[in-house]
Amino acid sequence: MRISVRKITFYAIMLALSLALSIAESFIPFSIPGLKIGLANIITLILLCNFGFFPAFAVNIGRVLLTSLILGNFLQMGFFMSLAGSMLSLITMTLAYIFLKRLTMVGVSLIGAFFHIFAQFMVALLYFGSWSIFYYFPLTMAFSLASGIVIGIIALLISSMKSFERIKGNSPN
Repeated sequence: MRISVRKITFYAIMLALSLALSIAESFIPFSIPGLKIGLANIITLILLCNFGFFPAFAVNIGRVLLTSLILGNFLQMGFFMSLAGSMLSLITMTLAYIFLKRLTMVGVSLIGAFFHIFAQFMVALLYFGSWSIFYYFPLTMAFSLASGIVIGIIALLISSMKSFERIKGNSPN
């Protein structure tokens, strides 16, 4: 199987955008530890809904790995929480996008937001070994769903832009 230079370049640009959003987001202070908007998920959602699972998977896993290396938390709890959340959310978003045809990008994003937080709490449960962390769950879930709506709207707006249609038409897929 040969991969064209055009494809590699396109995915590298998507990875760079995702990485830049993820690192920029790490500088946004929140009073509640662990909360993030999930700006890099804009790229994941756009790739998933416009180019398929494998480009979204490759960029998503690359972003998690590179962000953890750059920010210095590789193989620490935050890395495993991010990896579990991003993988479970991508899998569930893919299934929702394939089987629930009436869902918009906002609906797909909401499903991803829910399962991202769920996976992170499962990793935290394994790490801490205590169910008491779930007292924190309703607050983080509410924030996650609100940010999922925002991320879905932004991804939908970008995907519907005329300039994006040219990119999609000239895409490597």
